[in-house]
Amino acid sequence: MNALPLTPHSSLQGRKALVVGLGDTGAACVRWLLEHDAQVRGTDTRAEPPHAQHLREAFPEVALTLGGFATVDFDWADLIVASPGVALATPELQAAIKAGKEVVGDVELFARTIQGTQAKVIAITGSNGKSTVTSLVGHLCAAVGLDTVVAGNIGLPVLEALENREIVPPRSQNPLAAPARGKADAFELKRFFCAAPQGGAMPALGRPDGGHVLGRDPDVWVLELSSFQLETTSSLHPDAATVLNISQDHMDRYADLDDYAAAKTRVFAGEGVQVLNLDDPMVMAMALPGRAQWTFSLSQAPVASGESRVVDSVSTCHSPLATGHFGLTTRKDRLWLCEGEEALLPVDKLPIAGLHNAANVLAALALCRAIGLPYDGLIPALKTFEGLPHRVQRVAEVAGRTFYDDSKGTNVGATAAALLGFTGPLVLIAGGDGKGQNFSPLKEAVKHARAVVLIGRDGPLLAEAIADAAPVFRAESMEEAVNMAFKLSKPGDAVLLSPACASWDMFRNYAHRAEVFIAAVEVLKAVGGECQREQERRIRSATALSEERRRRERRKKVQRVS
Repeated sequence: MNALPLTPHSSLQGRKALVVGLGDTGAACVRWLLEHDAQVRGTDTRAEPPHAQHLREAFPEVALTLGGFATVDFDWADLIVASPGVALATPELQAAIKAGKEVVGDVELFARTIQGTQAKVIAITGSNGKSTVTSLVGHLCAAVGLDTVVAGNIGLPVLEALENREIVPPRSQNPLAAPARGKADAFELKRFFCAAPQGGAMPALGRPDGGHVLGRDPDVWVLELSSFQLETTSSLHPDAATVLNISQDHMDRYADLDDYAAAKTRVFAGEGVQVLNLDDPMVMAMALPGRAQWTFSLSQAPVASGESRVVDSVSTCHSPLATGHFGLTTRKDRLWLCEGEEALLPVDKLPIAGLHNAANVLAALALCRAIGLPYDGLIPALKTFEGLPHRVQRVAEVAGRTFYDDSKGTNVGATAAALLGFTGPLVLIAGGDGKGQNFSPLKEAVKHARAVVLIGRDGPLLAEAIADAAPVFRAESMEEAVNMAFKLSKPGDAVLLSPACASWDMFRNYAHRAEVFIAAVEVLKAVGGECQREQERRIRSATALSEERRRRERRKKVQRVS
């Protein structure tokens, strides 16, 4: 693909832009807007949001209103840029919309800027698996030689990614601000926030050799998009897009599940290929007339006529299946990935385990094929993708129990999918901030668990929802939960942290929750090892004592005979 130069974006010159919410995304918006000659103010309900001090030092010309919103800022602005964490239902935003002011998000600004370029766009959303599929698509695109940028909800704000490509004259002489794009040291920037996503999954930037050209588009943007980001996005028209699945999440923000799904549907704007999950009726309801639709499934196989048939556990991919459908087939007692009738790769060759990850791989393949990428580059690259931290990641084995970290499982659907990937007995650690979810779908998912250990604020609600499905126990800390799970499990079992909840009631974020879990497992491993050695010592002592007793008895018998 031949990228064209980025078009200078001058439509913001002189605009009065108010950035609402000053987290990572908001901070990137402030900087990008300034570099495009907008007048900028920032506001946040928090008294000291994460980047406030850095923004004061780098951009003293930006007025910040903190600890609450002020009407005067909204009256001043003719462009309001809302961070994803700020709901459109916020009264100040609603008043601005009613007053005819433009309310957008960072993804909308990004989309407007890249319009007319030749760069491909792949967009991924859904309740579960977004980060894994986004990272895998980026990995696959880079592996076939494309200049690839992975950004969005995965951790690198889209405007930060865009800024890394644009040639823009410097706006500030402050040493904390970035130098002009295009200079030799343009990537040795003194960033005022960390662009790495939680959990350490670094976005893919550039070509496989690490090189790319300033002032030019990449070949492909691979974007993970949340429902929050999509609410304020209307101009993004991806070449291929997917909603991986829909399950309850963020019910504290949306009126109901249909309202949440409607936000996700916005990813299908434009004329690009829709990649749809045949196993999810809510996703299939998003199919749009006249659009190219490719599908993936673990349980259904569409025939060439467009009809569907359900197979016991996996799609068998026997003739006459449609090209453009990605599923599973059995060949010589092995499960394979397939497109239509073509078997692609045995599932057991994937470094990431579990049927839920097989579905993620199928979705990623469909997205890559939808923009014309060749299998001869894609299939070998599947074998080198190791997955992301905190997504059913093996931590350690302690006395025959294997501990897994799925701290990224922050909703019911994610935890249900993780449980589906285990075939043997396990003990589940779950609970936290439930975000208003309905936990009842977990009742069926935990039926095969040996026990469930609950933590966090909404642990009691979860206990009520899964009552009688499995033995339920309560722990007041992660350390207590790990020790309790160990005692409840048996050798050969798995112990899975998959909370089905957000972490904010007990931890800074899901990565911090994982750190505490892993630390507790490491302590248990050390103590468990000592206990095992102590047990072996006692066995040796008991064996020696028993042998000594037998020798004494033999001596007594000899003495009596003599």
